[in-house]
Amino acid sequence: MLGKIQHCIREANTRCSLDIVTREFDVILEPEASGGYSVYVPSLPGCFSQGETVEDALAGITEAIQLYLETLAEQGNPLPPAALHERVSVAA
Repeated sequence: MLGKIQHCIREANTRCSLDIVTREFDVILEPEASGGYSVYVPSLPGCFSQGETVEDALAGITEAIQLYLETLAEQGNPLPPAALHERVSVAA
């Protein structure tokens, strides 16, 4: 995507169609014992980040997801299938 944007900036006299597609991903935030949060994307193996606040962690994982998707596209790899999420109840 960045390459398309840079090309459009260089070619300012032409119209650019970036064909931007928005995707949503579930993320899991976990508080760390030492403070802050770690966050990962179950649908994207190895895609994780961290931050001192929830907002920082979400900003970090957003960037990590964008880089992950760009790398998949550059390598010609498809998006992994979505992870299944279910909730179970147990007596506690």
